Amino acid sequence: MIGYYDNDPLLELHDVLVNEFSELKKNLIDKVITNQVGIIEDTLLRYILLNNGCGLSVNTTYRKVKLKSTDKYDIYFMYGAIGNKANEFFDYIEFYGMKYLVVFMDYFKGLFIKEKSDDEVTNNLQDLMGNSIYADAIRKIVDTYLATTISMSEIASPSLSTTAAASRYRFASTIIAANIIDTFVGLKEDDISYMKYEEIMELIGDNFKISILGIRKVE
Repeated sequence: MIGYYDNDPLLELHDVLVNEFSELKKNLIDKVITNQVGIIEDTLLRYILLNNGCGLSVNTTYRKVKLKSTDKYDIYFMYGAIGNKANEFFDYIEFYGMKYLVVFMDYFKGLFIKEKSDDEVTNNLQDLMGNSIYADAIRKIVDTYLATTISMSEIASPSLSTTAAASRYRFASTIIAANIIDTFVGLKEDDISYMKYEEIMELIGDNFKISILGIRKVE
């Protein structure tokens, strides 16, 4: 088979997310920011986010990544900010034909640094949930990317719902989320609830690049 792009769009998204989580880890653990992160100077961007209920400060910074395999699509990774009450970890903007996926990285700090609460019930709940909230957040970010780049209504139509493409996209966000969690902190059984732990472990790691294409068995 011959592809149109040099890289698969979902693989590129995965690599971009992995790179940013690596930057977050360096920032939190090593106290080093290796790549340039700038203060928000785009007043329009700030107003759009604020008007959608996002919490920004004067010191909010971001790193912008332009996707190569997806036309007219940028990702803003923001620090020192949070989403609205419905979406704490992401937002999505369309502006004059450009699409912007905004990811609030502060939400994911707990993946690397566990902060204990004075409330024992809260601590027990966090231990019980593991990293499932971060896996779910990554899943939703990937699903948002898919919903804004491909025709999900076509894939979900009766005539296409059983196709290879539909099968691929149905599991893509779970596979990407599981692989990212496993890469940085090791995936635990309680972290993923959408697939069996043994099954998902077979699909990530060395098999990830073919799994994300919808290939789950090679004989």
